[in-house]
Order: sequence, then structure tokens, then C-alpha cells
Amino acid sequence: MAGKYDSFWQERLSTIKELYDQARENGVSESLDISAIESLGDRETWHGFALVKGGKIRGSSMAHIKALAEAVVRAKALAKDPNYYRFACS
Repeated sequence: MAGKYDSFWQERLSTIKELYDQARENGVSESLDISAIESLGDRETWHGFALVKGGKIRGSSMAHIKALAEAVVRAKALAKDPNYYRFACS
């Protein structure tokens, strides 16, 4: 069963892929405005991170950011990339 954050990230996956390409080229990418995620829950903080390497989640701190990492892994965007990528909400 899909979680409440899955469709949120799925709708932004093409932009996330563009930011990934940007990060590969420049070592860093622009930010993505995700303020709309706040409508999905009442949290004290939306800070969080997830680490992805080789198409696997290597760590995550909160459900909303883990859902982002899972969307990236399902899309196989990093499957052959040996580098670590840190996705963060702040």
C-alpha cells in the first residue's frame, strides 16, 4: 500500500531527475521547493535526510524523506551510480 508521501514525490520525480543530473555535472544541485508537503501532515519539523548509494537506501531519518529515497530507488535513477547521494529537507 502506498503511503501518503508517495504520490507527492512521484509527481516531482522528473524534476528530481533533472536535479540529479545537475548534481552529477556540478557536484551540487539547486533546491526544490517542497513546501506543499506540509499539507500532508502536522509535524514540528520537516527536516530530514536520506542517503542513497547504488540504488539502495543506506539511511534515512524521517518517513517523508524515506519516501523520497524509495521513489528514487524505484525509478532506478541511481542503480548504477557508485556515489552516495544525500537528499535533505530543511
